[in-house]
Amino acid sequence: MMKASQGSESCSAPPGRDGQKEVLRSARSLEVLPFFHTFLDSFPGMVAVLNQSRQIVFANQALLDALGRKKKELLGLRPGEAFGCVHAWEDPAGCGTSRFCRTCGAARTILKSLAGEEWSEECRILRNEGDPPTPLNLRVWGKPFRWEGRAYTIFSILDISPEVQKENLERLFFHDLLNLATGIQSWASILARGGLDEEEAREVGRNLQEASEELVREIQAQKTLVLAEGGKLGTRVEEIRPRDLLERVKAQVEKMEVAQGKILCLEPGEEGMRLYSDVSLLCRVLLNLARNALEATRPGESVTLGVRREGEGVCFWVHNPGVIPQDVQLQLFQRFFSTKGPGRGLGTYSVKLFTERYLGGEASFRSSPGEGTTFLVRLPWKIPPAGGRDAPVARAGEGK
Repeated sequence: MMKASQGSESCSAPPGRDGQKEVLRSARSLEVLPFFHTFLDSFPGMVAVLNQSRQIVFANQALLDALGRKKKELLGLRPGEAFGCVHAWEDPAGCGTSRFCRTCGAARTILKSLAGEEWSEECRILRNEGDPPTPLNLRVWGKPFRWEGRAYTIFSILDISPEVQKENLERLFFHDLLNLATGIQSWASILARGGLDEEEAREVGRNLQEASEELVREIQAQKTLVLAEGGKLGTRVEEIRPRDLLERVKAQVEKMEVAQGKILCLEPGEEGMRLYSDVSLLCRVLLNLARNALEATRPGESVTLGVRREGEGVCFWVHNPGVIPQDVQLQLFQRFFSTKGPGRGLGTYSVKLFTERYLGGEASFRSSPGEGTTFLVRLPWKIPPAGGRDAPVARAGEGK
């Protein structure tokens, strides 16, 4: 039966655990089931059997191989703890009990199954292994069963990360890039037909140039993200004038379709500030935040960009008047999480990845009624050394 809380409050699932002796007793009781171990070990997918406290009492060979663990090492752990989820120990009671677990597909599936209902959901996990941490997209199933008067769930796991990655790339190439290429084709065909006066030709040329630049930016963004996830992205430290950088970002974002009918403001700030960072990555971070803010803003409303000194560095911020729902807040910065439909959700994820892995800073946000939503990027005055990736410091304007 479920154990008492032992003084720890849960934000999601019950926190209590069975002791290790009880876990071993359950594991041994399952061993007498005819063909139970043989069948599940022969199954090619990852499978665990969980007790009423959501602890592993059996793990098949496919799961052990995937995690590189021995069976005795997993007994008593919960799934998030076994996979090394970054949120598994945010609450002392462990996996399933933090505020982030409220939106976890695995936690919901397990609870539904233990209540006697078959269930399946997708689950996103950021594993605390590697640098940067490894994102996983999983499909999980829970099937209830009882043995010797106790409730268990057969918890099956399928890694669908390659499938999700494929869907995202298809969205990128067949939707986003195709739309941009179609726009370029349309402007080029207007030029080819001729008959334009000088002013009209200049206007078409400007549109053609802007569409071409956006296409190159999208391709470069994907290349940068792939390198960053593989830990192969180099950084080039330059002297940056934060105010100038924000003006550059503002000018680029104002040309985007998402900015039409909306107001983009630049908060007055200190003119003489300097920092030493990677201008290309930082610009990409701020562009993502500004574009996301505009997507969440209604026509006629304002998005504001700003920067200020803060402690031993600077803080860039992007504000919009909207409020992010609580369940969405708990999933922001996750890879491929998006409220915009399938194949989206790399914007805030890449902001977190670039800022914290490569720029030596911290990405965060706050969102509440009356205040709206503010994303913050805190950076040191200079990128800290990172395994020799940094090139010599360049002065602003050099190497352009």
